Amino acid sequence: MFPCQWLRFTSRRVVPISEFDPSKFVNVQEAVLARTWHEGNLLPGYALLGQNAGYFVDDNCMVRKTDLTDLQILHENNDIWKKHKEGEDLPKNPIQVGKTSRNEPLYFGCVSYDGVMLFGKVQGGSCFVATEDKILEAKTFFILVEAPRGQTDE
Repeated sequence: MFPCQWLRFTSRRVVPISEFDPSKFVNVQEAVLARTWHEGNLLPGYALLGQNAGYFVDDNCMVRKTDLTDLQILHENNDIWKKHKEGEDLPKNPIQVGKTSRNEPLYFGCVSYDGVMLFGKVQGGSCFVATEDKILEAKTFFILVEAPRGQTDE
């Protein structure tokens, strides 16, 4: 896996919102890239810090974690989002941020839902995102890829 900086919480504590990019707010809550271990899988998804909750997808089931000590939050990432369209191969340089219990790589994906950008896992050419009441599967989405040297956004 490519190196990323992750915040790990050893106890329940308030996270200073100033540590995060304000463009990531969802319904006045901070939505940040997160991952968690669940049944042997390291799942990418997102956390709403105002709810102290993370949302993830595992085998078409929503996984909601309500304890920050279960989450790792991506911090100070300089990689870029690249658009993936249905029918195309995945880019050659995606950032692997998770894996299944069978060691299948998982990547961060991003989709727009009701005008809000939400994050989930990319697996098998689709992006799966958990919302509060359902799971979205998108064939066209953005995927986090390694930035070319000297470039931090596209």
